[in-house]
Amino acid sequence: MTSHTIRRVVRLALCSAVVASLMGSSAAALAGTVVSSFKGQGVFASADGQLDGCVWFWLSVNRGGAASAPETYLQYGTYDSCTGESSYGYGRIPNNQFVVSGKRSKLKVNPTASPEMYTEGRTGLIELTWTADQSVRWTWDGRSESITPTQRTRSRGKSDSSAASVVGTMLSLALNTKSASVGKNRDMFIEVVR
Repeated sequence: MTSHTIRRVVRLALCSAVVASLMGSSAAALAGTVVSSFKGQGVFASADGQLDGCVWFWLSVNRGGAASAPETYLQYGTYDSCTGESSYGYGRIPNNQFVVSGKRSKLKVNPTASPEMYTEGRTGLIELTWTADQSVRWTWDGRSESITPTQRTRSRGKSDSSAASVVGTMLSLALNTKSASVGKNRDMFIEVVR
C-alpha cells in the first residue's frame, strides 16, 4: 500500500468511528418507552396553525382498530411562544366524538386524563369541523417522527388525503390561521415515546 492509500484508509476508519459514536449517543438520548400506540385503519382528520397571538397548535384524530371493534385515537398539542408553556394529549376517545359524513368531519371532545387518555397542561373543549376540498389531494407512504422536549411521536404507513377547511375551537380558543387535511389511513402505526 502507498502512504496515500494508508492515510485514506485511516481517515475513513476515524470518520466511521466518529459517526458510529455520534449515532450511538443520539440513539441513547432519544431512547424511551412506548407509552401509547395505535393502528389507524380508516378515516382521519388533522389541523395545525395558530390559536391566539402566541399560541400554536396541532391535532390529529384517527379511526382504527378492528372492523368489529373500531377505535378513535386523538393526539394534540399546543405551544405558547410568549410563555414557553406547552400542553398535549394522546389516547383513545369515544367513537361518537369523531363523526364523518360525506365531505364533513366533526370532532367534539373535552379531553381529560383517564386510563385511555393522557393529558398535560391547558385543558378545554376541542370542537372542530372539517370540510374536504377534493381539488387538492396527495398520497403518503413512509415514516415520520416529531420530537419535542418531552416526547417523540413516530408514524409509519400509508394515507390518502385531501386539503380541507377547518373551523371551531381548540382547548376553548378560537382558530386563527390554520391548515388542515382529511383522508384515509391504511396500516398507519402511531407510537408515542416518552
